[in-house]
Amino acid sequence: MSEEMYSGQKTENKFYNLMKINDWTIWKANPKEDMFNHFDFWIKKSDRKYMVEVKGMKKISRSDDVSQDEWTCVELKGIEDSGWLYGGDIKRIIAFEMRFGFRFILCGELKNLVDKYTKPIYVNSSREAQYKIYRRESTKNRFSEITWIESNKLKEIQYKDILTNK
Repeated sequence: MSEEMYSGQKTENKFYNLMKINDWTIWKANPKEDMFNHFDFWIKKSDRKYMVEVKGMKKISRSDDVSQDEWTCVELKGIEDSGWLYGGDIKRIIAFEMRFGFRFILCGELKNLVDKYTKPIYVNSSREAQYKIYRRESTKNRFSEITWIESNKLKEIQYKDILTNK
């Protein structure tokens, strides 16, 4: 298992446990929901039920030593499809891992925020992709595109923070 996959699984486990502690019923999305609808979990409490895509903290550059939460990585285009921001249901919640816990954002609102701030300028490295687009080659002639949004900008839209420690 790659370091990135291990880190993603660790983040999903942290999210799962946090939802249980906060009295949410939670279950894993099936493989089709995960791959094509871009969400990892269903969560439910009372009559509220949501699809949630969980995103871990990222390194600005793969060569960095540690992940950070000052900037949030957003996938604009996936290798196979339109990626998790533009693919799937806009009513999904994106749960971004932060040092304090998770920040919940509605996907449709995040899309509008990203569209507002991201310039259609392509750059040569992830480090340069703050409000710009970095196209990274994943495998032979297959690309994904990302941008970085300052995490504080997420507070411009509706959000909810869930703390790791109550």
